[in-house]
Amino acid sequence: MSLETKNLICSSTTNPRKLAIAIKKELEKTKSIKIDAIGAGAVNQAIKAVCYVNQRKQLINGELPVFIYPNFRYEQVSNDHCQTIVSLEVR
Repeated sequence: MSLETKNLICSSTTNPRKLAIAIKKELEKTKSIKIDAIGAGAVNQAIKAVCYVNQRKQLINGELPVFIYPNFRYEQVSNDHCQTIVSLEVR
């Protein structure tokens, strides 16, 4: 298992089931994943995807659930506008 962190990006139109598959595959390779989401819809889809991962892991495989560690960061978009990014670390 690699110690590097994989970065994924989620939007409000991201299919949460497909994102869940990507999360599960990446967690098999790496220790943790960061999912960046901008806006309420994107955060909603990211949380749904992690819930799908937990549901599959617990019901089908009997494995321990994954955990989410939320973080916030700010990026300058223009001279007078700053954008808040929710970064979810999944382990």
